[in-house]
Amino acid sequence: MKILVYGAGAIGSAIGERLSKAHEVTLMTRRPHAEAIGANGLLVCDNQDRRRVRVPCVTSLDDLETQDVVLITTKAYDTKDACDQVAKIADNKTIVASIQNGLGNYEHLSRRFGRHGVAGITSMGVTMVRPGEIRLAGAGPTLFGPFGDDAETLTNIFKESGLEAQTSQRIFADIWKKAVINAAINPLTVIAGRSNGCILHEPYMSLAKEACQEAAAVAEAEGVVLNDPWQLVQEVVERTSYNKSSMLQDVERGKKTEIRQITGEIVRRAGGLGIAVPINSALLELLLSMGRQEKKPQN
Repeated sequence: MKILVYGAGAIGSAIGERLSKAHEVTLMTRRPHAEAIGANGLLVCDNQDRRRVRVPCVTSLDDLETQDVVLITTKAYDTKDACDQVAKIADNKTIVASIQNGLGNYEHLSRRFGRHGVAGITSMGVTMVRPGEIRLAGAGPTLFGPFGDDAETLTNIFKESGLEAQTSQRIFADIWKKAVINAAINPLTVIAGRSNGCILHEPYMSLAKEACQEAAAVAEAEGVVLNDPWQLVQEVVERTSYNKSSMLQDVERGKKTEIRQITGEIVRRAGGLGIAVPINSALLELLLSMGRQEKKPQN
């Protein structure tokens, strides 16, 4: 199959590299990453191995043929633009999936691609070391839904390429679960300037627990009931205590964060439901003031 990974940073490059063993994969990525891969291949590192893989890269879609599958792995704030661009190389059979953080990505896909839009979420841990080099920090499944033929097709493609994957009948609960975990962990790691393990200590633990409970209340008001979300947060923190959150990595690299699509979206939805979320609101204000280039979304 012809597969395009649109917005191939760390996660997208890792997925594309594995899929390229059995499929015709193209990475759409930023110029420095594309040039490094074009010159030397993609260097993939983990605790046991270092390998260089040749994967075709492009920096625009101008000369690309219609694709069978498109995986959107951009930051969440670029999803709408990504959908507009991807529509140029998609037909009425192309499967378009989001594998992203944050809330609201699937809504963009479903509006643009209808029943061929697929929601996805991954717990793979991957870090961009430098252009052309990624480090695999942890394995984890990728989930696809809503349940149907396209989600099943993607699940099978991933499994056949050696990636953990499954089709989820509760994909929107899965997306909410990851959003709640990210809302509890990521902003506090930025404020602390430390790895995820800081959440195991005060005052961060108490703040993380309150942020988690507030976000879970918003999810429940939308009909998504999460089973002991605070326990999930603690498990993730313990498992990734030495890892830096993606949000902290973005800040350290001077990049825009996904705070508006994670905490900001929780605050926006809470406002529409009449739910008070003071901790998440405060974390949003703090991170936006640190970023300065971003503005608080309106309720």
